[in-house]
Amino acid sequence: MKIEREINGDVAVLSMRGEFDSFVVNSFLEEVESLAANGIRSIVLDMRLVKFIMSTAIGAIVKSRKMMKEFGGDLVIAQPSGFVRDVLDSLGLTKVLQVFDENQDAVKSLGQAATDLPQGNSAMLHFDQAERQKAIGGPAVGRIIDLSDEQMALQVAQAASYFPEGESLKAKFRLPLFKKSYYFEIAATIAGATANEEGARVEVRFDNITADDCKSIQQFINDMNFLRDEVKKAGNE
Repeated sequence: MKIEREINGDVAVLSMRGEFDSFVVNSFLEEVESLAANGIRSIVLDMRLVKFIMSTAIGAIVKSRKMMKEFGGDLVIAQPSGFVRDVLDSLGLTKVLQVFDENQDAVKSLGQAATDLPQGNSAMLHFDQAERQKAIGGPAVGRIIDLSDEQMALQVAQAASYFPEGESLKAKFRLPLFKKSYYFEIAATIAGATANEEGARVEVRFDNITADDCKSIQQFINDMNFLRDEVKKAGNE
């Protein structure tokens, strides 16, 4: 990702281009710290050319805003790309970070508030037994409602009886805000299923997870917890 800066008094406009991923988070934070050390108290992030942003990068933006607030200023976003705007909306961060349609409006005014984070992403369960897979009509697709590096819980539309405890399967899922176009595929076992009004809550225990996948999931959870805390704090201000 490329970052171009334009100084307007004690306000800096950072025009960002490309993919805001973990490889540029440190350089972004260093840029913000450098601006603060040189008397800049407010930052506008022009994100119209940002094609992708991951959870760690969003966390870096929120941390940078916190830093600016401590100096008596603020950090806002201007002209977010469709992808960035969708991410901010889905996480409720448009009530933590002010968003402007034009850079000029962003330079003039700066602010904040909150909501809850959305409930996870979707996952597919591919049963090892062909008969089980056929009975459901293909992979079971569910909404992830809980996730750790050891297990996950999904809300599925099917009845709980379709998911007997001890059944072997492969859990396939993606975390769009963490790894672009990357699918986790983890051997797992059903730990239990509980019927509810929407179908069933299915508990899945990971049997064999790689160190890299484990680390990625842990980082994603840490990022989401940080963002959730920031959203709640903003709601109490």
